[in-house]
Amino acid sequence: MSRKKKTEDIKPEMIEKSNHAAGTDQNSLLGSHTETDEIIIQSEKGIVTRSDIDRLTEEYIYSLPMPEQIYKNHNIFAGLLNYIYSKCLYRYIRKDNNRYNYTVLDIIHDYIYMPISLRFGYTPNIYTFCMFTNVNSKFLMSIYYHGVSPSFGNSVNIEIVNLVKKWVDNTENSLATDVIQRSNIGSMFALKAKFNWTENNTITINHDTETTPKLSIDQLNAIGEQEENPTMPEDAI
Repeated sequence: MSRKKKTEDIKPEMIEKSNHAAGTDQNSLLGSHTETDEIIIQSEKGIVTRSDIDRLTEEYIYSLPMPEQIYKNHNIFAGLLNYIYSKCLYRYIRKDNNRYNYTVLDIIHDYIYMPISLRFGYTPNIYTFCMFTNVNSKFLMSIYYHGVSPSFGNSVNIEIVNLVKKWVDNTENSLATDVIQRSNIGSMFALKAKFNWTENNTITINHDTETTPKLSIDQLNAIGEQEENPTMPEDAI
């Protein structure tokens, strides 16, 4: 009898070899996957694997008249994100009660959005992430700055606040890295406009991942359970 390896952290698991009688691969939302494929998202709504994301990426790129433009034109890159969202991710963003699924959003941020952005040379930021996942950016920024829902004024669970802060802090860190490594004036303007930077700011980049460990699967699932509390705020859309 086959069983899956228990995942101790948020890192996508590798599917182990199965001894089931049928001998067939499990099916993801977009088709079958191999025994060693990474499962990124798995729920009652379906499975999204690494090969699904790679396949959709290649489909989009090679449908372009000039595929190399994906590296140079942010609108084309945004089109890729929309293509991936519309083909498979849209159904996982919200729970059945229409509230955001923060467990899934964090997995998408770390294991889909970040790698794709870096692959094509774009600076990850919270606003493009919100566009990618169709999440209300004003809602997330209200949580970041005030810890409350903008629509109801209710306090938000601290674990959710910490997730949003992680995403936004990653934006600031990515912009600062872009200024240092590429002297990107646009990133400097974004730091001034969105994070109140001045010309006198000293840029320090935090690469110490040990100080900000990823939440475990159990911790993220606990956030999902806490979100079911009827006192939790709903979003503005």
